[in-house]
Amino acid sequence: MTWQKMSRDQKVKAVREYLSLGYSAASVAAEIGGVTRNAIIGFARRNSLTLAGGTSRPTPRPKPKPKPVRIAPPRSVTIAEPMPAAPAGAWEPLAGVAPIGIMDLAGASCRWPVDGGYCGSAVERGSYCSAHGQRAYIGKGR
Repeated sequence: MTWQKMSRDQKVKAVREYLSLGYSAASVAAEIGGVTRNAIIGFARRNSLTLAGGTSRPTPRPKPKPKPVRIAPPRSVTIAEPMPAAPAGAWEPLAGVAPIGIMDLAGASCRWPVDGGYCGSAVERGSYCSAHGQRAYIGKGR
């Protein structure tokens, strides 16, 4: 009788009989016919049958020991000098130039903030006009 035509009880009895004689899962599959080695291993595990050569379940691996946590030594903290305050009139508009809104800025307009808007003068260097560029960009000599 082949594996597919056997009832569950007949399968358990046949597999238990062959395993008690010391057959391997591959040998049991060959003797019964119509079944693979892996099917016999799965069947034995599901029905708590011990396979030849050991238990039906592999032994669990031991959990690795946790690595010790390294704590960095405290760092020395250097407190920087406070920045000097902006000179008087730094945020006021230039003489003769009315502040413009952000939507009115062109690609070459000064973006220095003044009185709720922007300077808007022609750009000399970077994003600022010559007057605001002197305040924004600090050279090596300063």
